[in-house]
Amino acid sequence: MPENNRNGLEKDPCKSVEQEENHEKAHAGRGPEAKWEIPDKMKTIHYSILLALLLTWLTTGCESIKPGVAVKYPTVDMSKFKTFYVARDDDSDAQNERHVRTLHAVQDALADHGMAATSGMQSAIPANTDCKVIIHDKWFWDLSWYLLYLDIKFYDARSGQLLASAHDVRSAPGDRRDPDYMANEALESILHPTSGFINH
Repeated sequence: MPENNRNGLEKDPCKSVEQEENHEKAHAGRGPEAKWEIPDKMKTIHYSILLALLLTWLTTGCESIKPGVAVKYPTVDMSKFKTFYVARDDDSDAQNERHVRTLHAVQDALADHGMAATSGMQSAIPANTDCKVIIHDKWFWDLSWYLLYLDIKFYDARSGQLLASAHDVRSAPGDRRDPDYMANEALESILHPTSGFINH
């Protein structure tokens, strides 16, 4: 019959008397209600970190990219090209209403600058095209759809050489513009870089 300890519990036969006493001393004063509590100072630090993370998340979510146009200026005289064809870089979504709107905006902007242009799918480019104008438009939802950025790249239709490009971005609510404005702004930055049109 195993010997019982002072608390009425069965002793571990593998433990010595000295080990039992050390074990009891180590656990002395620990009642079933003992709990570990976070010090007030640690709580304050914890809440401060959470608040900082929340503010970072909020400001990052609303962060705006500075409006402007990044330009690669023409490597050739663009006036030598007589026919321009505007197409989106991805035919799979080219019929989307917003993408069609951007496509027509670029086509109209070219016409306003005296550059005869048509538009459509990349796969349907006419054989007599001198210059391909490939665009990529990124629309974003913020209570309503708006054009976040517009890429325009001019290629020699025969050699495939990149001739010029512009990247126009407007994200902050006060800086947003419609596709007609951004298309004209991008073209002005390429064709007339000193016109003062950029960033207005």
